[in-house]
Amino acid sequence: MKKIITLAALSAVMSVYAQDTYVNNQITNQADVIGTSRYVSMGGAMGALGADISTISSNPAGIGMMKKNDISLSVGGNWGADNSAKGYSNGGITLDQAGIVASFPMEGKLRNFNIAFNYQRKINYRQAFYGQVETGASFAHQLEDMASVAISNPPEPRIYEAASMGNLWADNNAITLDNSTISSASGSLNSFDFNLSANVQDQVFLGLTFGMDRLDWRQMTDFLERRNGTIENENIQDFAYINEQHIKGNGFNFKIGTIIRPIKDNPFRIGLTIESPTWYRLEYADDQSLSTKYYYQSKEDFEAGIATYDPTARKYYDYYAETDNYLRYRLTTPWKFRGQLGTTFGKSVALGAEYEYALYQNTSMSYPDGYGHWIKDLDINAWTRDMIRGQHTLRLGIEYKPIEGLSLRAGYNYIASIYKPGAFWDAALSPDCYVANAVDYPTSFQYMNLGDTHIATAGLGYRNKKFYLDLAYKYRIQNGDYYAFSSRHTGVEMNAIPVDLSRHSISATIGFKF
Repeated sequence: MKKIITLAALSAVMSVYAQDTYVNNQITNQADVIGTSRYVSMGGAMGALGADISTISSNPAGIGMMKKNDISLSVGGNWGADNSAKGYSNGGITLDQAGIVASFPMEGKLRNFNIAFNYQRKINYRQAFYGQVETGASFAHQLEDMASVAISNPPEPRIYEAASMGNLWADNNAITLDNSTISSASGSLNSFDFNLSANVQDQVFLGLTFGMDRLDWRQMTDFLERRNGTIENENIQDFAYINEQHIKGNGFNFKIGTIIRPIKDNPFRIGLTIESPTWYRLEYADDQSLSTKYYYQSKEDFEAGIATYDPTARKYYDYYAETDNYLRYRLTTPWKFRGQLGTTFGKSVALGAEYEYALYQNTSMSYPDGYGHWIKDLDINAWTRDMIRGQHTLRLGIEYKPIEGLSLRAGYNYIASIYKPGAFWDAALSPDCYVANAVDYPTSFQYMNLGDTHIATAGLGYRNKKFYLDLAYKYRIQNGDYYAFSSRHTGVEMNAIPVDLSRHSISATIGFKF
């Protein structure tokens, strides 16, 4: 017997959560090093060295080491790996940083007190890739499995307008599948940081940074499935499913830090930083559409499970309802802890090292309950703890001055993957009744397990008493295992689509000290 699914019926059961563990981490954790070109070219390992405005986010005490007013602007450009989808771009020009430091000399033990403001790009979401799903795995099987309950008691809205997905998976194991997906993302996560810092006898430096994040993320996934066979005298049948998601909102965090020179007149320094969670208030919206050559001609046909197939016409159906496709929610990122070391050798060499641990398994989200209260989504939070682990990051950097005014720099980052072995996402999770308000909001089926990240950097700079110009190059290396949908519903164990997310970046900073 041929099975039939409607998009409206499907939406009732696929809409388990507005967001999921993978999307939450995608929009808040794509570890990178972005800032002034000096900061980037030293791999961001300047938390203990300080005296650069980009340390406002890695160690607020680093601003306290600046003894002059400073104004700087950084512009970057990046381009991605060769697997980008045709017609999409992985690159572009970006404003990476713009900031100012006001330094106030003091008398006594307090040598100077500084105030700083800095805009900095934290994540560039832009990327696009094309993937081919291996033959034998059908997205329609997942839709069938998820909609099996809803078919017997379908929702009323748009039910007779919705597209039938039946007959796309006839009981014929010999049918060859040709599945492909295009995924593209755009937008950025930007921070606006305000800093207060102090220098105590050139031996202890203290800093506090208040940060405001602005998040704007868009993603479109276009999935096409073709089946070669002979069904109703047609040798090719297909359907396309498109899901567009948009998340925007603001977040707040703070960072406290210190830099200590334990031995007087010795340049060796120790830095410590604690970064609070970022408390986001976000808005989620999406739109999903389906195109197929199947449709219901009448209510009676729907009730009888009879779909009409028209090989000469393609039917397009959008599923959108204000209550189903929009949600306000809160997202809380983890605490982060950093230990930093730095030293100089005369006026020629500076070395920096930094270790960071972030408790990403504690990322949590909550929804409004409709009565003016917010409730935690215990299911997604538990799922996050099961799939995600803490993240370890190592940053190293070196600066060498062969002659007065000229600097050569290099850096390296190792950032461990946050995904546990075997981590996966399944949009068919069943929520508990006390978070039932989350059931009405659509989500996507895709997910990607990101691997470790390696970042290699290099750069050079020129400085005189008032002016400086820095250049940086960055090569960010990362691979991911992409799944267009879950194999738990298809009866076929799918291999991941390997995706190269590596990208090259260049940046330039111009600044003035006065």
